Amino acid sequence: MIADVSGFLTCDYAADRAPLGLMDPLLLRGKISQLAFVLGWLGGGPASRTRLTKQAVAVPELAETAGIIKTRRGGSRSAPRHWHHLWMTSSISESWSRMDTWLARRTPRTFAALAPPAERSAIATAEQVLGQPFPDALVESLLRHNGMGHCDLLPPFWSLLDVQGIISAWQTRMQIYGDELAQAAEGDPDGEYGPWWHGLWIPFAFDGGGDYLIIDQRQYRRRGRIGNADHETGCFFSPHPMWASLPALLDATATALETGETVNGYRPVAVDDDELDWDF
Repeated sequence: MIADVSGFLTCDYAADRAPLGLMDPLLLRGKISQLAFVLGWLGGGPASRTRLTKQAVAVPELAETAGIIKTRRGGSRSAPRHWHHLWMTSSISESWSRMDTWLARRTPRTFAALAPPAERSAIATAEQVLGQPFPDALVESLLRHNGMGHCDLLPPFWSLLDVQGIISAWQTRMQIYGDELAQAAEGDPDGEYGPWWHGLWIPFAFDGGGDYLIIDQRQYRRRGRIGNADHETGCFFSPHPMWASLPALLDATATALETGETVNGYRPVAVDDDELDWDF
C-alpha cells in the first residue's frame, strides 16, 4: 500500500527531493497534508472518503491527489481540474482577511493602497472584452480589493491590477503579439516556459516595468497556474507550489506575512514600519 500511494507524493521540482530539514516550510506543509489525506482516505469507509475528498479539493495541492485516488481505487474518472472551484471561496476570503489584518497593523501605507471592491458589472464587462469568464478565485479577489496603487504586495515586487488595468494589459499584449499568435508554437503546455503571450492568459498583477503575472486559462492539466509574462524573455511558470493557482499564491503570501518565513526565496519585511517589501 505504501508503494501504491508514493506516486501521489512526488513533484517535479528539485526542492521536493531535499532533506526534510532543508525543505521549504510551505512545501513541507503541503507534503504532510497530502500524506494525511491519502492515509485518511485509504483507511476510511465510503462516507469518510466522500467527506475527505470534498475537503481536499479546497486545497490546491490536494485537489489533483483526490482525483487520482478516486480513479485508482474506485475506477471513476479523475476529478475535473475546476472541481475545487466550488470550495475555493472561503480560501480566498480567509487569505485576504489574514493579509488585510497583517498589512493594517504592520504596513499601513501598503494597506491604504488597496482599493475598495470592484463592481460586478465592471467584472462582467471585462469578461466580455477578454472573451472569457474570469476564474472564480480572481472574481472573489476583485470583489475584495479592486487592485491597488503601485506598492509591492505579492512577492517579490508585484502590485494588483484593477479591472480596467486587466483589460488594458490584455489589450496591449494582444495588440503587440496578436499577429504572431496564430503562428506561435504552443510548446509543452505543462512546461515551465510558455509562448510570449496567449489570448487565454488573464493578467492580474504588474511590476511597473511592463511585466505581468497571469492566470493560465488554457485547457490543459495545469490550468489556473500563475505565470510571469516577461516582456523581454517570454512567460515563465515556476514549479514552486505557491504559483500553482491564485488561491495558493494568496495563501502562501498570507503565511509568509504572518510567520516572517521565507517562501520561494522571498522574505517579507516592513520598511520603516510603513510599507511592505520583500528581501530575496
